Amino acid sequence: MQQLIKSSTYNIFVLNNYLGDTFGDHIPYEIIKLIIMSTYPKIKISCGYNYTCLLMDEVYVWGHNDVGQLGLGHYQDQNSPQKLNLPNIKQIICGGHHTIALTNLNDVWVWGRNDYGQLGLGHKQNQNSPQKLNLPNIKDIICGGYHTIALTNSNEVWVWGRNDYGQLGLGHNQDQNSPQKLNLPNIKKIICGGHHAIALTNSDEGWVWGYNNKGQLGLGYNQDQNSPQKLNLPNIKKIICGGYHTIALTNSNEIWVWGRNYEGQLGLGHNQNQNSPLRLIY
Repeated sequence: MQQLIKSSTYNIFVLNNYLGDTFGDHIPYEIIKLIIMSTYPKIKISCGYNYTCLLMDEVYVWGHNDVGQLGLGHYQDQNSPQKLNLPNIKQIICGGHHTIALTNLNDVWVWGRNDYGQLGLGHKQNQNSPQKLNLPNIKDIICGGYHTIALTNSNEVWVWGRNDYGQLGLGHNQDQNSPQKLNLPNIKKIICGGHHAIALTNSDEGWVWGYNNKGQLGLGYNQDQNSPQKLNLPNIKKIICGGYHTIALTNSNEIWVWGRNYEGQLGLGHNQNQNSPLRLIY
């Protein structure tokens, strides 16, 4: 079966022999293959735990919708892409079950699961349609499983949501249902894992905090940290987080890995967790 998502700028074929069917817990039977045909492919895809958001000149959503994470105004799962009526979006990010969108005017819209305050609306009620968040001047947003972090154009850091492991970096473990300013200067990028976060400074230093039971903070031990700790790894160009592991790329194009490794996700040739950065030889 073949379905075409057609916009004014892009033609996207979503190919799946069973597209529109479901298997198990409303998960597509086969992996969806996206073939993008465009001379200007500014297309972004973000995935939550069991749902997907696709951004081109319009927003399309599909998948699990039990807490309103698709933003369609109801709670019915969708096994084919549905257009979300939300204009002028330049970035869309999925958490575990909540979704954040950033507009071209740097406005923030939020929806989905909110039992830990991860939408930042000042309460903990789920939202099945987009709600505007009163947080101006935002240039970047990233979601963990149940927490959210925003970076402003003036490089201020704001955090909210679940905080039982200290993943907000505020020095305590209380959840926050509205944005709180994190005193962390000179930040150019924030990255979230499932329950941990890493900030990259303008001088290419890394600061880490949150859940650390598998060593995903890279500090040489496994104790959680509820305030930012400096990572002993210089000249970092880029960092990406899995749920419980972390990978960094340095300015000299070295790859360093740490955290959970039960499934070999660190690529080190064994399955032992690592609580400090190890260079990946390839």
